[in-house]
Amino acid sequence: MAVELVRRGKEDAASYIRAPKVLLDLCEKGNKYAARELYAKFRWGDEEHGIFVDKEKASVYYDLARDVLDERDEWDDNDDAGEELPEPFIIVATL
Repeated sequence: MAVELVRRGKEDAASYIRAPKVLLDLCEKGNKYAARELYAKFRWGDEEHGIFVDKEKASVYYDLARDVLDERDEWDDNDDAGEELPEPFIIVATL
């Protein structure tokens, strides 16, 4: 359904597509919303669809999708896909 909407000119419908192959096809045709979805997949990983974190690919798709990214999506080469999780730690209780 979303692919048909994209074909009819509603490019932002690509945001609802989860299949990486379809997103790649749309991105090659210039769809910036598909590039945004691929950027997110490669930045954070999507193991369900066989995509793992790849900063280089994420950077490429970020550049392609720059016009349609939210203000919160700032590229930072230093960030790490796991940085939002705290470092493991051990609590030692003393009596």
